[in-house]
Amino acid sequence: MKHYGLIGRNISYSISPELHNKAFVEAGVEAEYSIYDLPNLTNFREVMKKIDGANITIPYKQAVIPMLDRLTHKALVVGAVNTICKHKGKLVGDNTDCDGFFALLDEAREVMRKKGYEFQPNDCILVLGNGGAAKAVIYVLDNIGLKHNTATHSQMNEGCINIENYRMVVNATPNHHPNINYDGFCSGKCAIDLTYNPNETDFLAEARTKGAFTFNGMTMLKKQAECARKLWIEDN
Repeated sequence: MKHYGLIGRNISYSISPELHNKAFVEAGVEAEYSIYDLPNLTNFREVMKKIDGANITIPYKQAVIPMLDRLTHKALVVGAVNTICKHKGKLVGDNTDCDGFFALLDEAREVMRKKGYEFQPNDCILVLGNGGAAKAVIYVLDNIGLKHNTATHSQMNEGCINIENYRMVVNATPNHHPNINYDGFCSGKCAIDLTYNPNETDFLAEARTKGAFTFNGMTMLKKQAECARKLWIEDN
């Protein structure tokens, strides 16, 4: 039996084991997926000796990179890793968060389009955060040619961020209520939170009360997990 897992810190809330183990059973794959909640990465190599592949989550998506043998081109460009595969005993870092966010963004834009709110060439997206998840978001936006800016953690700590000129705001931080001017949301705008638990963060709730479209991170979670399993199972 193959063994896979999620490596992060304070991640008992994660539903990744439920998603992956159900998918393994449905596909007839003899594998199991567990959580490895690590206070730091001191024992990372020891954990990887016990399992055949892993997902990486907050706060290790960038910190884990020096501990890997190599990165795929996508992970190298993004500058963050959320999936690790083993090839001939070597640890290879990849990034399926990009696939996950692309699916989430596609869903959001399609819902908006059906309601008569097509994205325009000059529409701009604000990405909140500068960690591994934010880097995956920016990679996707760059690749499909959507304009964007970033508000870092330090900028949000210094003062309230004005979102008035942005069509969409993506919260790529673990903060459920980032320091932004929520009055900037209105009908026709969109708020995306990469968090899926809780189902509706305070960020999404406030945006919704202003009339904005809101989407949580469940679609992203499921898609990145699907792509990770493909790397582990089908490509090995």
